[in-house]
Amino acid sequence: MQIDYTGRQMEITPAIKEHTEEHLAKLKRILGEQIKAHVILTVERHRHIAEITVKARWYAMVGVHETTDMYSSILGALEKIEKQAKKLKAKLKQRKRRAPGLTHITVNVLEREAAKDTGDGMRVIKTRRFAVKPMSIEEAAQEVAATRDEFLVFRNAQSDSVNVIYRRDDGHLGLIEPEH
Repeated sequence: MQIDYTGRQMEITPAIKEHTEEHLAKLKRILGEQIKAHVILTVERHRHIAEITVKARWYAMVGVHETTDMYSSILGALEKIEKQAKKLKAKLKQRKRRAPGLTHITVNVLEREAAKDTGDGMRVIKTRRFAVKPMSIEEAAQEVAATRDEFLVFRNAQSDSVNVIYRRDDGHLGLIEPEH
C-alpha cells in the first residue's frame, strides 16, 4: 500500500502516520487489492481537516472530515471511504450475479457404429450450435411442435436455468430441468 502525506500548516508526526496506516489496513481488507492513498491534513485555527483520497483499480474514493481533533478527523474521513468501498464491493458482487443474456450451446449427435471390434462403437456424426433463448415452457413446447427438431435448448424465464424440451417416441414432449 502506497501512502502519500501532505501537511498544511502542520507537521505530520509518526504517531499520526501510524494511526492512519492502521485504519487504512481495514480498507485494504475490504478492497482486497493494491491501493494508493493520499492523505492531506490541514489545520486552520481550531479546525482540523482530514482529506483522504484512496485509489483502487479504476475507482477513486474521497473522504473529507472536519473536527477539533486531527485523530477524529482522520477516523471520520476513513469511515466515509469505508462506506464507499463497501457500497462499491456490493455493486461489483451484484453485477457478477446477473444472469447471462443470450448464450450458445453446442450439441453433439452420437451414432452407434456396428461393433466390429471390442469397443464402445460411438462416434460424433453431427454438431450443431443453438442459441439459448429465454422463454417459458409453453413457448418452448409450441416451438418444438412447430418445427421438425427433436429437441430445443432454452433458458427458462421463470427459473432462469437452462432446460431441454424434447419430442418423445410416443409423440408427447419431455422436459429436462437441472436440479438446484
